[in-house]
Amino acid sequence: MIEILITPDMSEKGTRILRALASTCPQPSRIVSQPTGAAEVLMLYGVGAPARKGLADAQLARGKKLVVWDLGYFAQQYVIGGMRFSVDQGHPAHLLDLAPADGARWDRLQIPLRDDYDPKGPIILVGLGPKTRAVVQDKNWENLKFTQLRRRFPSKRIIFRPKPRRTHPMLPCEVDAHSPIEKVLKGASLVVVRHSNVACDAVLAGIPYEASDGAVKWLDGKPYSRENRLEFLQRLMYFNWLPDEAAKAWGMVLKCL
Repeated sequence: MIEILITPDMSEKGTRILRALASTCPQPSRIVSQPTGAAEVLMLYGVGAPARKGLADAQLARGKKLVVWDLGYFAQQYVIGGMRFSVDQGHPAHLLDLAPADGARWDRLQIPLRDDYDPKGPIILVGLGPKTRAVVQDKNWENLKFTQLRRRFPSKRIIFRPKPRRTHPMLPCEVDAHSPIEKVLKGASLVVVRHSNVACDAVLAGIPYEASDGAVKWLDGKPYSRENRLEFLQRLMYFNWLPDEAAKAWGMVLKCL
């Protein structure tokens, strides 16, 4: 049995993808407002919300499977309305090898790989979102990371990119919270994130990144070549779906369970 959690406090986007999945599920399933704890699979949206994180942790503690959905990769620029999923973890780095290494989904987007890297350019430090800050232990991550970067690169220009329209710590450097991410990244020498989707934007732009978590961890240990960047993005799109693709999305979801 697959339980699909839909609660009144979920965003419209989260509710839309979950209802689409519920209506097309090829296996026995039911929508619940509270998990029973008996289902082998629990599916939910927005594991960063403290209440839902507790439910997700409880499902994993029972030794059962968890499918988490969230705002998709490139959802603001290229895949409007797109949502991403992972199984048992917040991001699908551990699952990307299960996805086809072909361009069937990526090529439809017609997004060219860029080469925006400039070794003399600034470092882009990407801030935490409010949901991440609420659940992580290192709530002063931006301040700590800035201090580390300044020690490592004393003469480098650092630009802080907080989450747009969100409160953020004040760092002693330039801040750009409003420019399109492509403009912020162009000509950068390094992008530093905790686990932000901006790391995927860095891959698209050909800029080196440092990330402690996230889908980009699939690239760890691999040459940062144009070929590997493209393969990463191609595989990643099999974890990125629109609500009207829900029936097709199930094929990949079930493959990962």
